[in-house]
Amino acid sequence: MTTPVEYGFCTPDMLGEDYKYFCTVVGLEPTAKGWGFLHCVDEAGNHSTRATDDVPFLRLLIAANRTKALGSLVIPPDKFPIVRAGWPDEWKVAS
Repeated sequence: MTTPVEYGFCTPDMLGEDYKYFCTVVGLEPTAKGWGFLHCVDEAGNHSTRATDDVPFLRLLIAANRTKALGSLVIPPDKFPIVRAGWPDEWKVAS
């Protein structure tokens, strides 16, 4: 079982001209709405990041869950098709 413990966003509005560079460095295709991330931990303590290009969906999921811990979120696999080992600050990126 994977439990989300934090979330993040990377969008063209947030990063401006650096958005495409960020996507290239972390190996994601730039999208018009950007990317949303759930930073997760499994039972063994391993970190993983689930990514979605449906940023509005993740924002709604987070807003609907405000009164609960992130750990209670149900992660729909079809909305978070990209799973990478580690959290973004742990990713090895091309330079």
